[in-house]
Amino acid sequence: MDISSILGSLSQDEIDGLRKTAEAIFTQEDGSSLKNNLQIPGMDAGAIQRITKISQAFSRNDERTQLIGAIKPFLKENRRRRADEAISFLRMMNAMRYLQEGDDGNG
Repeated sequence: MDISSILGSLSQDEIDGLRKTAEAIFTQEDGSSLKNNLQIPGMDAGAIQRITKISQAFSRNDERTQLIGAIKPFLKENRRRRADEAISFLRMMNAMRYLQEGDDGNG
């Protein structure tokens, strides 16, 4: 199982739960955030910001993914799998916009 199939199989509630868990991990006892103190060797703040945007774009549901998700319960099992693949594809396309912006220098 690859990362895109794992991420594609998560519901919005599960994604929100992971986000809340991450916020809890990166929040200090005094309520301040560790985000500003987080250093990753070999990565500048711009690269981290791009990765964050891409990750958020991949997990975001737009009208198309919501529509497919809404009709999924009414589909046969083989079409449900195809609906999941379509949702993953649409999410990847959303994330690709941020990759292209960075390549053009517009990001």
